[in-house]
Amino acid sequence: MQRNFFLISVVVLMAAALACSGVPGLGGGDGSLYKDDFSGSGSGWSTFTSDNGSVEYGNGDYVMKVFTDAWFVWGNPDETALSNVHIEVTVNNTGGTADTSFGIMCNYASDTQHYYMGIDSQGFYAIAKVDGSDDVFLTNNDDWGQSEAIAKNAPSYRLGADCANGTLTLYVDGQQIATASDSSFTAGDVGLFAWTEDEINAEIHFDDLVVTSLAK
Repeated sequence: MQRNFFLISVVVLMAAALACSGVPGLGGGDGSLYKDDFSGSGSGWSTFTSDNGSVEYGNGDYVMKVFTDAWFVWGNPDETALSNVHIEVTVNNTGGTADTSFGIMCNYASDTQHYYMGIDSQGFYAIAKVDGSDDVFLTNNDDWGQSEAIAKNAPSYRLGADCANGTLTLYVDGQQIATASDSSFTAGDVGLFAWTEDEINAEIHFDDLVVTSLAK
C-alpha cells in the first residue's frame, strides 16, 4: 500500500504557542526534562480551531480533530531548547478513521525545519524530515512502511521517539519499529501531530507525555 503525504501543500497555520510556565513536572525530581498530562489547559501547548481542524485541550487530553481529507495539524509547548531526548506519549484514535496518522515531532526549529515520526491504526509507520519545502521520509525508500509489531486498531498506543546524536528511532508499545540517521537538526521543540489521508472527521487524543534525556 503506497501512501502519499501532503504536509507542505496543506499545512495549517498554527496559533502562536503560549509561553510555557508552571508545567507539572517540568524539570521534576523523577528525571524528566519535561512532562504534561494535559489535565490543565494552561500548560502552554498551542491551540486553534478552523474549518479544517482543531487542536484543543479536552477532558484531560490534548485533542486533535481533522474535518477534511489530506490535512495535517500539530501543536507544540514552546520548549525550544530540548536536545538529545527520548519522548513518549499515549495516543488514542477515538475517531476510528483507519488512515489517520499520528505521532511525535522533535528538534522542531520551525514549521519548515523539524523531524516527525508516527503510525496509523493499520500498522503503517514513517520517520520523516521537513527541511524547507522538502518533506522526505527517511525510512522505506521515502515511503510508508508497515510493521506486524504495531497492533491494528488497538485501544491506545504508547509511542516513543529518540532524537539524538543524528539517530532517530520510533517505538510503539515498547518495541523498536524503525530507525534512521540524519543530523540536520540537533535541538528544538517537541510536538504532536495528526494527519488524514482520504477519510475525514478524525479525532486523536494524546495523554501522559514525558521527555527524558538520552546519554550523549
